[in-house]
Amino acid sequence: MPNRGAMPAPKSGRRISLTWLSFFGAWAVIQVVVLTFGATPLLDGSLMGTDGYMRLVRVELLYETGAWFDGRIPRANAPYGDTLHWTRPLDVLLLGAAWPLTPFLGFDKALFWGGAFVSPLLLLATGYAMLWASKPLVDAENRPFVILVFLTQLGVLAYSLPGRIDHHALQILLLVLTTGLVLRLCTERPRQGSAVLTGVVLGVGLWASVEFMLVILLAMTTLWLSWLRFGDGRSAPAIGLALGLAASVALALLIERPVAEILVEEHDRISIVHLTVMLAHLAFWALVLWGERSTGIVASLRGRWVSSILGAIAGVAFIYIVYPKFFGGAMVDVGPEDFRVYWSHVKELQPLVPSDAKSFWRFLFWLGSVVICLPFVLYMVWARRRDDTWMAWVYFALALGMYFSASLRYLRFAPFAEALAVVPLVCLIGAARERLSWIGNPAARDLVRSLVSLVLILGLPGAGLLFGSLPSPKAAAPETGVAAEAGSCDLIALAAFLNQPEPFGNRSRIIATHVDFGPQLLYRTEHAVVGTPYHRNGEGILDIHRIFSAGESAESKRLLDARGVDLVLFCPSPREEILYELTPDRSTFYSRFRNAQVPDWLRPVRLPADIDDFRLYEVMR
Repeated sequence: MPNRGAMPAPKSGRRISLTWLSFFGAWAVIQVVVLTFGATPLLDGSLMGTDGYMRLVRVELLYETGAWFDGRIPRANAPYGDTLHWTRPLDVLLLGAAWPLTPFLGFDKALFWGGAFVSPLLLLATGYAMLWASKPLVDAENRPFVILVFLTQLGVLAYSLPGRIDHHALQILLLVLTTGLVLRLCTERPRQGSAVLTGVVLGVGLWASVEFMLVILLAMTTLWLSWLRFGDGRSAPAIGLALGLAASVALALLIERPVAEILVEEHDRISIVHLTVMLAHLAFWALVLWGERSTGIVASLRGRWVSSILGAIAGVAFIYIVYPKFFGGAMVDVGPEDFRVYWSHVKELQPLVPSDAKSFWRFLFWLGSVVICLPFVLYMVWARRRDDTWMAWVYFALALGMYFSASLRYLRFAPFAEALAVVPLVCLIGAARERLSWIGNPAARDLVRSLVSLVLILGLPGAGLLFGSLPSPKAAAPETGVAAEAGSCDLIALAAFLNQPEPFGNRSRIIATHVDFGPQLLYRTEHAVVGTPYHRNGEGILDIHRIFSAGESAESKRLLDARGVDLVLFCPSPREEILYELTPDRSTFYSRFRNAQVPDWLRPVRLPADIDDFRLYEVMR
């Protein structure tokens, strides 16, 4: 007799396969649309932003020299060089993307084109990870909505476009993997191996960027709360996570740094500081394990509270005594002048707190999904307080609260908040569709369900996109009060000119120009630059600011001579006005250039017609 109970399995398998294939098809369509309609400049031979070029410069140096432990960029912060805070995980992914293309394109082109598609491939992996992560809370019927909701998180897509090379897409993937692992530790019978694996994923995330400390804190807090409430048996996952995390951070340190630099204190990339924090965390759980087996002091809720408070006080005090700057964050060593001059104007570091109509729509565009689902998550924390899924909802409440708050401070955290909102938003859609079951007419019911789903997915972010894109009355007047000159600032064409043997391609020159031009000039030429947009090059940023904002030309000349600058490059634009503090009531080195008042120690360089937006001068000595 056939086993009829086994018959539904193939149908379930076909549904899963169809879901996975549907996501791949949607992802491929998005890539084609993005490239076809010019949402990325990749087909014109350009990358998005500055980080991609500096990443390529860094990986090219690794490929040419094989110096794994040397992250120094000799031609940045010229003539002194600069060491970036980046680590090797993304470099390895870029090399891996270039490897299969190198026999056909050569390494340089293979690195460019392979690297340009690393972020889209990470987006694809993140989508599959999201489907997997959602299983503890999302049933098979609603799982296709995971695809739709994930692919409409525009902030996540923006950080994963072709031509955008940075570590954010990798971090989002690791965040989603962490979420799936933590949900399983919370909703299923905990397995020690899964807990250790969670710690390893967190360690890799920290290795990729110390911004992942937020995710580590989130996972630590979730498992601590689970132990605090339920006690016996819930310490094992926390211990496994702590062990996997400490071990992976220790291994990452050995891979990332030479032995002689293991004890070097750094806060903007993985270092002994972070290993010490993880070991302190492991020590707490080791003491809890000892208490459970020997004294029984943590058997009661009061005992767990007392041990937690004492452990937190001891841990924080220890870290503060040994590494007090840890609590200042990754940019603790960046001075206030650096923030005033440059970092306060960087888009990613702008707050999302609404202050007017324009910023309100911007807030909804980035955080609309979180705003919709956060009240639902808080409700589910209460409604599921006696359910096996309670800790999963606690995790999402903590995660959305943490990243929503961080996004209000810095826009760069908004894509992470969007990614965390996907599963709760799908659950909200499923609950809303279930509530509409009372509608008797199937066609009407399906129509209403579709409309409600569409509003929940696109309502607030769509409103933010629509109304936020409308021109603002204030946009007619530049903030500096000085009209900006239009210009394309085509660095590809400029680099081709600078690479010609005559007049400047015969040897490397040091160029003083806007810091945002620095990475691309380093990538496309053999010349050196003073400023690059990275916080460790604070002196380079400040010197560029001082050179062009100086009131006296003699001061500018002194700073140029101190660095041996050969060329001074302008492309009049709002970005220059901001960095160089152009105002109508103050005469500066830059403002005099804008008025064609050039000192006699600068010789104008005649440029081809296709790059006459630029103004290039040679320093005469």
